Amino acid sequence: MPKIRIALAFQSPIIRLGLKALCEQYDDLEVIGETENKQAALSLIERKEPDLLLTGLVLQDNPSTELISSIKDKSLATESLILSRYVSALDVLACLDAGAKGYIVDREPIEKVVEAIHTVVKGEMCLSSEITINLVEYALHRPAEDDKLSNLPEKLTSREEKVLRVVATGKTNADVSTELGIAEHTVRYHLRNVYQKLNVRHRGEAILWAVRHGLWED
Repeated sequence: MPKIRIALAFQSPIIRLGLKALCEQYDDLEVIGETENKQAALSLIERKEPDLLLTGLVLQDNPSTELISSIKDKSLATESLILSRYVSALDVLACLDAGAKGYIVDREPIEKVVEAIHTVVKGEMCLSSEITINLVEYALHRPAEDDKLSNLPEKLTSREEKVLRVVATGKTNADVSTELGIAEHTVRYHLRNVYQKLNVRHRGEAILWAVRHGLWED
């Protein structure tokens, strides 16, 4: 099995050292380089083309969103995963809007971090349950006039609605697959349709839409 090649971009050398040591415990993970700022990280990614950028919310010279946007603008194949202690809904949405495929909190167990790496490298989005809760709280309490999400232009099927309801509780695609008794590739198919019908860009916006339109249950 080919290794997942990872670039680390964090301000703290201690965090980089810890994450590198973590990856070395797994045969299928390999850190191909590390840095503390945007320009060096972008240069590293362009030269070595890693599968994943694992980064914090803020780098030494720029917010990580600028680095992630640059990766997207240059059409580089590297996926981006945020690992941070901060869980502001606005920060999460900004990262997802920039092109990040995942956002997890640094309080997660090691196994969850590794699971997130594998999920994001497959091109799927991964959010910590704590982050999903913050998105739900944000959607529930912001004024209705701030809601820029569209009304439903095309009716969701019964299955698509069920998938969205489960996703809005913070479940991963694997969790949705288990709960609804369908294959993961079927979950991905339904989510693509949901995003298209809702005219949203990513999982975070889909969760906001579900909460604002009554498809979320506590």
